[in-house]
Amino acid sequence: MKLLELWKNYNQKDRRSRRSINQQPYLATISVYKWWLLVILLVLGACEEKIPTLPIDKAPLIFETITIPSDSLNFDQRTIEPNLGGSGVLFVGNDEHIYAYTLLKFANLSTLPDTLDSLISVSLNLQTYHQFQSSGESADSVDISISRLYNNGDDPWSEDSSNYKNFVLADHTVDYLTSFTFHETDTITVKSVLLDSILLDWHAGNNDYTLVLQQADTAIASVQAFYSSEETHYPWLEISYIQDGDTVSIKIIPSEDLSIISFKDNVDIDKNLSISAGRMSFARLNFNLKNLIRDKNAVIAKACLHLNINQDQSQLYGENFSLYVTIPDSAVNDTSDYNPMHQVYDHLHPIGSTDNDAVIDVKKVIQGITSNYIDNYGIVLWSPPTNLNISTISFYNTSSQNADSRPFLEILTMKEQ
Repeated sequence: MKLLELWKNYNQKDRRSRRSINQQPYLATISVYKWWLLVILLVLGACEEKIPTLPIDKAPLIFETITIPSDSLNFDQRTIEPNLGGSGVLFVGNDEHIYAYTLLKFANLSTLPDTLDSLISVSLNLQTYHQFQSSGESADSVDISISRLYNNGDDPWSEDSSNYKNFVLADHTVDYLTSFTFHETDTITVKSVLLDSILLDWHAGNNDYTLVLQQADTAIASVQAFYSSEETHYPWLEISYIQDGDTVSIKIIPSEDLSIISFKDNVDIDKNLSISAGRMSFARLNFNLKNLIRDKNAVIAKACLHLNINQDQSQLYGENFSLYVTIPDSAVNDTSDYNPMHQVYDHLHPIGSTDNDAVIDVKKVIQGITSNYIDNYGIVLWSPPTNLNISTISFYNTSSQNADSRPFLEILTMKEQ
């Protein structure tokens, strides 16, 4: 690369100057190169940095800024089945954006003794994570109900494949057991004689192993979150009984757990680009760079994608948003089966809850495309369902009525004079 040649050229002159008796012919050149190496370091920093102007008659590098407008950017909005079994958080709640409930399956009972005649107690233990409030204000006390799901001998759900589209709670028989009040402490412990009887029923061979957690009063706009069995702060049943005269307590972790999340708000995909982990919506962005960067000697010093956030169609619950950027391969052309989770992401771009825009570094992919190192499949913007939030972020796309809110790509090239 030209930049590397420049660096080597500077080093060679510097070494020769140390061997030479008369160093004056080289001092001005070294000074210029030092100045411009400083300029290069500044330019290669954050996308917001500007090119400094230095009083040098003849600079060794030429910089050029190329702005690629929105009509050279093509967005492809996609949504795949939002299977959330790998999430580290379980959600229970209801607000203007989502309705969520949690399924807990306790099918691993092999650690219990063959006979369980002296059961003392059964408690459900949940480790709280957070309470999400779209209003930003603290909610009133929120009660969570615990119910039993009857499956008539069949297992109706799996954490690897079930979601709000293929599992509907109303299609199954559910019996209320008890309830508890959510509070953000380390652990919530729920005891009930009905849990005792259910455990004995399971132990006797009934395989209706699922408990359902729902918000009792759906009029309260609030979403509660607990850690799932994917985390070290997992939920568990604590079972105490007497065996051979001793009191024994064991923990049983869910064999499966899953949040079923249904989003109420429909994002206008004709005007917005919506990214959500909970609904697993993501976007592919194609760059039309043909004939825009013609000089093969030019190096991409910077490439920044500017996206403006539509606050009206975003819901971040006061949390930062983790936007992942992936450089896809040809598999992205398969619109039915492509999943960005199946590829290694290039980098993570955090977005603050009060940010109005996002400036994303795409230098690597632009350099690769213009140098013919990689094929031009664009980039994919997404957020994995393992993230600990239910946020949705929406950017204005190329069809926005307000031209100033449309995305654009800014590229800075450099080459030798």
